[in-house]
Amino acid sequence: MAKSSYRDVVCSNVAKLLRVERERQSVSMTRLAEMSGLSQGMISLVEHEQRNPSLETMMRICQALKIELSAVLEGVPKVFVKGSADSGYADTSGVFCRSE
Repeated sequence: MAKSSYRDVVCSNVAKLLRVERERQSVSMTRLAEMSGLSQGMISLVEHEQRNPSLETMMRICQALKIELSAVLEGVPKVFVKGSADSGYADTSGVFCRSE
């Protein structure tokens, strides 16, 4: 079972949700870049999970797509673990488990 931090799972899910919404709206990466004021390269890096978007970047993308940031975050698995966000791991299905 591949292990990744909860943060990695969250970032991966956000990237996928943003890409799905962009494609649902039939917006190209180039057009989204123009609409958001970001570079096409940044959009690509975020969607391909090569960059974790800052809150500012996520807000700009969401505003360009006319979606609420909260709607994107609702699609992310919610886990509450005492201690740091990395005090457990998430398997490839997004199931979070405490480290022993």
